[in-house]
Amino acid sequence: MIKMSSIHRIRKTDNLIDLYRYSISKYDSLNAFQILGDNISYSAFNKDVEKMANYFENMKRSAIQIAIENSYYFAVAYFAVIISNNIAVLSNNNLEKFDNKIKIKQKITEELVKKTISDDESYKEFKYYSNYNNQEPCTIIFSSGTTKEPKAIMLSMENITTNVVSCLNRIMYLPTDKCINVIPQNHIFGLMELLTTIYSGASICVLQSKYQLFNMIDTYDPNYLNLPPILVENLLKEIKQGNIKGKNLRRIMCGGAYIADKIINEYKKYGINIYRCYGLSEAPCIAAGGEYEENNDGLGKVLDCNSVIIDKNGQILVHGKNVMLGYIGNIKQPFVTINHRKYLKTNDIGKIGENGNLYVIGRMDNIISLKNGNKILKETIERRLLEIEGITECRANATNEDIYVEIVTELPKDAIKRIVLQMQFRRK
Repeated sequence: MIKMSSIHRIRKTDNLIDLYRYSISKYDSLNAFQILGDNISYSAFNKDVEKMANYFENMKRSAIQIAIENSYYFAVAYFAVIISNNIAVLSNNNLEKFDNKIKIKQKITEELVKKTISDDESYKEFKYYSNYNNQEPCTIIFSSGTTKEPKAIMLSMENITTNVVSCLNRIMYLPTDKCINVIPQNHIFGLMELLTTIYSGASICVLQSKYQLFNMIDTYDPNYLNLPPILVENLLKEIKQGNIKGKNLRRIMCGGAYIADKIINEYKKYGINIYRCYGLSEAPCIAAGGEYEENNDGLGKVLDCNSVIIDKNGQILVHGKNVMLGYIGNIKQPFVTINHRKYLKTNDIGKIGENGNLYVIGRMDNIISLKNGNKILKETIERRLLEIEGITECRANATNEDIYVEIVTELPKDAIKRIVLQMQFRRK
């Protein structure tokens, strides 16, 4: 088992209400959001949140769906739902299939938020409740459903807030920083970025559309970005061509899929560090690299809010305060008890390196059984190919007889065929 401690320390809390009120008080006059030429201070942001929270004051412990893409209006709605002691259901989709499991009291749209916060005349200071239960669900988020039906995941204030604190103990956020995040905030990675930024007093630069990213980097001049791997690769091309300068950009956090070492090394030439992170909707951030660690190979070290063990099948198991309460509905829960401790089964195959860092090798359901009796992971094939100069994307798959790969590349077909035929995979 491995459980890592942090070098850097930030104020501890396991309460989302405390996190929010502390940030509003401490960073009062600093910019919480920047929307092109407009700056919104933490104090002004709080006023909008309180207007929205008063709208919900008679809906205590109700499920309220937030269907908003714009990051500012999402943030107003999310904190309003939380401080009014309701449950935020994060989805832009129609939730009819969950009607018998989640009773939605209200659906919040961007238009509703705009209308509510524009009413200055009826504003009154929000009265906080004396008690908020840290262990009850405060947020319902949905798994991606890329391979199976989406699942509704219950997260408590403790699940979320302890993870925020652990992330800030690993990754440098400064009150003077500016961030652009294109990950949707109804996705766990996007939500965590919102909360870590707010708790650190930094400023979120709002995009009207995710397609504005490359045009707005030099306008906002952010210090850090949070991007999926495909945008990390595309941004590098723009930087190399001189189309984007990003003169104060120092860090990009990247999660959700593998990113090749060659991409990370290219960014270092421009003074930009890429840090991989690993988490699930069921356990927001399990491991991450960051400025407060010397060795960031693989996915970095396990965060101090959780511990990881590798079972006999190579599967990563996670125990900690960041692990979800469970799925909603009568479906199988992904937990196993070991030595009286409840562990989440991630369905990911991984290992702990000699350096103490976590490495994810592949998915349990991506094991290919070869005709000679050996087994290989699809991800192993894909990683080897992605390290080859000229290959930008690839996907491995298999039939009962053969392994085949789909490749995006500018290399000629004969060169690709020669490379693939020469590849050898050894068991370690």
